[in-house]
Amino acid sequence: MSENANNENNDLLDALNSVSEVNVGDVVSAEVLAIDDNQQLIVGIEGAGVEGVVPQRELASDQDVKDIKIGDKLQLVVTSRIGSDKEGGSYLLSSRRYKLVRFGTN
Repeated sequence: MSENANNENNDLLDALNSVSEVNVGDVVSAEVLAIDDNQQLIVGIEGAGVEGVVPQRELASDQDVKDIKIGDKLQLVVTSRIGSDKEGGSYLLSSRRYKLVRFGTN
């Protein structure tokens, strides 16, 4: 194996080892990747390499999906796991619950 290929493998291993596990109840930072036809936010959970969904009903009362743009960063609470694929699983997230826990409001 060449030194370059070995460095690439080490970089890949470092990236995989730096991915943190996501658990229900965790507060996470996420970036909005898309907004689907049902007005749900599709987000990438930072540092975890997995995606999640924020249904419109789980947005805080001071947030409107019309005002949220792709690339926005949000603080969210992980409310449940969707599916059973351990490596590529996705999560249900809530901004409303984050505000409730953090600030005592929704």
